[in-house]
Order: sequence, then structure tokens, then C-alpha cells
Amino acid sequence: MLEAAAVALEPASAVLEPVSVLLEAGAVALGAGVGGMLRYALARRLPSPWGTLVANVLATVVAVMALQYFVAQQLAVALCATGFAGGLSTWSTLARELGTRVRQRRWAKAVGYAMLTLALTLLISNCI
Repeated sequence: MLEAAAVALEPASAVLEPVSVLLEAGAVALGAGVGGMLRYALARRLPSPWGTLVANVLATVVAVMALQYFVAQQLAVALCATGFAGGLSTWSTLARELGTRVRQRRWAKAVGYAMLTLALTLLISNCI
């Protein structure tokens, strides 16, 4: 009898936790899908490496803003920062593009592209 009373007194958050996890996972999936589609569109519309640069800089803007303005709203952070910005950013493509320039011995372009990406993302992170 006491066990039944103890279960009835559990906080609602303990009962709803699996639903919350599913909602967050759904928000991440939705955001990643939209971010990934935008990344694809940028890659198709802008020449390499500009599409990658724009995608990574835009993802940084979205992630920083989401983490700053939605800090208490986990679902919004999951949708915008983890999902959308994660789906939009493409650091693996950046690495491939840098590797291609290095293999082609285009050192100045490789260093310039890396420094521009780093400088823009750090500047955005500290200015927003």
C-alpha cells in the first residue's frame, strides 16, 4: 500500500522523461534535416569552397544565438543548435577541401581558407 502511495507522489517529470527524450530527438532530427537541405542547396549554388564557408559561418551564427537566447529551453536548443546548426555545418567537407589544396601544394590557399574560416567563426562566437 505504501509503495502505491509513493508512486503516486513521484514528480510528473520522472514519468514524462521518455516523452521528453523523444521530443528532443525529434527536434534534433527535424532541425538536422532542414539544416542538411540548406547545406546541400548552398553546395549546389555556390562554388567550392564558398558554399562550405557560408554553411559553417551560418551554422555558427545559429548555434551561438540559440545557445545564448534559448538557454533555458532545451527543446529549442535541440532544434536550432544541435539539429539545424549541426546539419548545416560541414566540418568534414572543410577538411576535405583543405586536404585537396594541400595535396595540390596550394599552400597559400589552404592556409588562407583555414584562417578565414577560423577567424569568422571565432569572431561570430565572440560578437553575438
